[in-house]
Amino acid sequence: TTLMEKAGLADIMPAIRSYYNGYEFGGVDIYNPWSILSCLHRPISPPMPYWVNSGSTEEVAGLVWSGDMAMVADMRALLQRLPLTRWISDATPLPKMRANELRAMLLHAGYFTVAAMRRQGGVLEMDLRVPNLDVQAAFRMSMQQWLGDYLRGYATIEELCRALLRGEAERVEHVLSEVVLRTVSAIDVVDNPTKGIQPEQFYHAFVLGLLVSMEGTHAVRS
Repeated sequence: TTLMEKAGLADIMPAIRSYYNGYEFGGVDIYNPWSILSCLHRPISPPMPYWVNSGSTEEVAGLVWSGDMAMVADMRALLQRLPLTRWISDATPLPKMRANELRAMLLHAGYFTVAAMRRQGGVLEMDLRVPNLDVQAAFRMSMQQWLGDYLRGYATIEELCRALLRGEAERVEHVLSEVVLRTVSAIDVVDNPTKGIQPEQFYHAFVLGLLVSMEGTHAVRS
């Protein structure tokens, strides 16, 4: 607050909190120092995402958006600021990273923060959230970049969204078919009730993941 007052930005503190606050260490609220300094360096500009430009998100994007659909569904919920409770593994085996280990890595890297934490039978159960608008922008950009690279030369997500908004059912069907044929394994959609795998749930999460890019202008809800 003192820095903002000296910079003459005290009147936009609510926006500063929304963009750069959200972390907690030892019971103390912590702002992202890189983003705060970047904002102070450009006092005439409104708050904007800076963290996304401080390093490459390409590897993280590949892990998140090409992982299992449970992770994609989680990201959709977090980008919509919906509550998300998951158990977090203490170990993170990098060569064979699954959704639980990936969540732990993203938490340690600052992409997630913990709203509440409980220990259930020796396992840490956490209420996760995206810390602020700065990180949320990083996730959105990484998702759009990865999808754009992955589907280059094929039907794009932008085409899918445009066709959907125009009511072009046949075009939507065509685009979805191309995406599914390129990305989905037959193993992903095997009906296996003992493991809680149902094809309809898989496709449900898959489509929601594709449509998350519309969150900037539309309310995408399950």
